[in-house]
Amino acid sequence: MTDKKISELTQFTTPTDNDIFVAVDGSETKKILFSDLKTSLNFTTFVDNETLTGTINGVNKVFTLNNAPDPAVSLQIFLNGAFQTAGGEDYSLVGLTITFINAPFTGSVLQGYYRY
Repeated sequence: MTDKKISELTQFTTPTDNDIFVAVDGSETKKILFSDLKTSLNFTTFVDNETLTGTINGVNKVFTLNNAPDPAVSLQIFLNGAFQTAGGEDYSLVGLTITFINAPFTGSVLQGYYRY
């Protein structure tokens, strides 16, 4: 690491949960994980109209989100524009994985809206 003025550093615009920030607390230098900073500030990121990852072929029932919804109740899934009910009625959610009760037909569109 070279010595640079703060104004000479590259701007950091899209931190991820494992990124580290440096803070000076009196005479002590400490690190802060972005995930901890988000938690302490009650920071929420909104995802709108995310296309779920997975093969839509009338057989596959398992799809993936890019982020884990937090809290999970913030998740809204739409299949061909129709709202889908969680908790095993239309689908279930574990982590990033959505498992549908019935496989979406070929040509269907799956969209997710959530906070994380």
